[in-house]
Amino acid sequence: MELSIEKLNTIISSRSLIPTKYYIYKKKYALIETVSIKNGEIILIWIPDKYTFPYEKNNRSDCKYYKLKKIYVGLNENIVDKYGNHVDAKDFYPELDIKEKNGQGDKHIEDYLIDNYNRPISIDSSVSNFTEVRDMYRQLSRLKYCVQYINYNLAIISNRFLCMTNIRDEIECFVIRNVEEQNHNNNKKLHVVISLEMLISIDNNFEDDVKSIHSGLSKILDKNQLLHYNKLYELFDKKDDIVIDIRSIENIKQQGQHMLQKYESLLQVLNEKETEILEKMKKIISQENNTFHTEMENKVIQRKLKEEYDNISKRRDKVREKIFQIHDYISNITLKADEILFDNIVLLKTITTNIEKLQQLFL
Repeated sequence: MELSIEKLNTIISSRSLIPTKYYIYKKKYALIETVSIKNGEIILIWIPDKYTFPYEKNNRSDCKYYKLKKIYVGLNENIVDKYGNHVDAKDFYPELDIKEKNGQGDKHIEDYLIDNYNRPISIDSSVSNFTEVRDMYRQLSRLKYCVQYINYNLAIISNRFLCMTNIRDEIECFVIRNVEEQNHNNNKKLHVVISLEMLISIDNNFEDDVKSIHSGLSKILDKNQLLHYNKLYELFDKKDDIVIDIRSIENIKQQGQHMLQKYESLLQVLNEKETEILEKMKKIISQENNTFHTEMENKVIQRKLKEEYDNISKRRDKVREKIFQIHDYISNITLKADEILFDNIVLLKTITTNIEKLQQLFL
């Protein structure tokens, strides 16, 4: 079914979403980054193959355009790929329930660690040498189990690559080719993906679902960072020689969450104020049988309300930008810390196991 970009924008706008980035694959719109007017959440919209929106530049000058090229992620024989991929990732990232479930019994170190990630969130209501994309692929292969029982997918995006789970529970990776400008920010960002079909059919609480998913993922990653930290001490006899402190990371993230709550509250106040002004303007416009003097007064009032509305819109845009920046900052820290600590556990276990094997040679 071939449709126009105007039709796509109309659908997105009807769900109180604002497009910010368009990703083009094979000369068709494939993925749209949007921001929720309601709470400032970034939501990716995936367009199934059954819908065709041919790429054509639309009149949104405030959006960015990127081309995607699909790539095959080959895992080479470096130590992390060799041993990390033998971990049962489905067991590794234990199923997360917002209501929290108890962990399972003792297993081998890799399986035990994986068990703390494989917790699906329940919500109420040919580029083999690219280390970066391989890391994103491996991380998403663990995180995908967190959403295996709900109708949302996940994507991790950097400046150069995009990795995303699909409806078949597979991971697709792409090289991002910036059509308009080069972005030097190489932070990794974790996003929730919703299909266009689901966006059309789902109720109006999908923004809350996305927020719940982000919250659940954050709990998983935070818990596992502490787990990895503690396991480092268990893997060595001389625990005092290991200097790893994640408290500073937690403090930074808590400060970010505190700021995020403030900006989200401010965004809600601005949205309410905007609605109030619009209601006043509609009321004035709907008045009939006004005298000439009354009409002049109404025009003055409308002008003042329009100025106030414009000021609020500018403030709201700045608040949204702050929310985006904080989301990106927290997401980047969380993903990188999880990636580093997970790799450390697998590597250190491999080292200690090899030492034990070496010792057996002398018995």
